Amino acid sequence: LSKITVIDNNPVSLEQIVDAAVGKRVYEVRLCDNARAVVEFVRDNPIDVLVMRHNMDGNNGFQIAQHLSKMNILPKTVIYGNIQRKTIDYYYATRFAWYVVKQHDTGLILSAVEKVLNNVRAHSFADFILP
Repeated sequence: LSKITVIDNNPVSLEQIVDAAVGKRVYEVRLCDNARAVVEFVRDNPIDVLVMRHNMDGNNGFQIAQHLSKMNILPKTVIYGNIQRKTIDYYYATRFAWYVVKQHDTGLILSAVEKVLNNVRAHSFADFILP
């Protein structure tokens, strides 16, 4: 089973993604609902793909990815949420995320996870964002 970790402080959204991922029966899914605990969680748990909401209380996905990158523990990452184009450009330029999903769409998020697990990374802005 591929190990994915979902980071989201919105309980409804977290439950939707985790339930959909578990339902596929190909993932070992872990979750974290505290943006401030993400660094320790990633450091202490092996992860194939990190799935993370961009907008969270305390830290946003970009800040968390930046911190994990500085510690050399940033796993392959899928970011989702209502994200401004400028922020998406940052994710793309820094290569902090393998894919960005512009909205909370469980199907698109899991599609991005599959691409990442198959070592497919976005190469241009057009394919960086799943529709």
